[in-house]
Amino acid sequence: VSVRIGEQLLLDDFYEMHRLTAQHQGFPIFSREYFSYIWELFVKNGRAQFFVAYHDGRPLAATFKTIVGSRMYGGWGGMRRGPEAKKLRVNYLLRMTEIGWAREHGCSHYDLSGAQPFKKQFAIETVQWPRPLRKFYGPLRTFRWRLLEKAGDSHFLRRSFNKASRHFGLSQKMPW
Repeated sequence: VSVRIGEQLLLDDFYEMHRLTAQHQGFPIFSREYFSYIWELFVKNGRAQFFVAYHDGRPLAATFKTIVGSRMYGGWGGMRRGPEAKKLRVNYLLRMTEIGWAREHGCSHYDLSGAQPFKKQFAIETVQWPRPLRKFYGPLRTFRWRLLEKAGDSHFLRRSFNKASRHFGLSQKMPW
């Protein structure tokens, strides 16, 4: 597994991984042009980067990170589903590469943007967002996350869980 960093040519591979994950988990995504715009806006000052993990020349996971002040934010990413990606555990190498790059660029904080079990392995401390921002992650987010994990690759179960969450007001509320 190798990680490539920071070429705009990586946008296509990043976007494909992000699109696959959005389709799998049922969340909306921005257009490819939006990410290209953000890249152009932040890359001039070295404040944005694509990170794409490859195995045998095939992208398995990707993230797009931005730096604001002394903090690196990880808002977008995606990965292939399936036994190969899980077996290789590419997200570990991807996160460590991101953290190293953030430190090289003067960051003192790395914001994992969420509290999934995988991310808790990297966190020294968990910071709760102020109450008005928490609503965007929805109540019972851990419960919903576990249900979706149990659904695995079953699109029927995922759609059912997401539909029930929306019906009962438990789904994620996005600010856009």
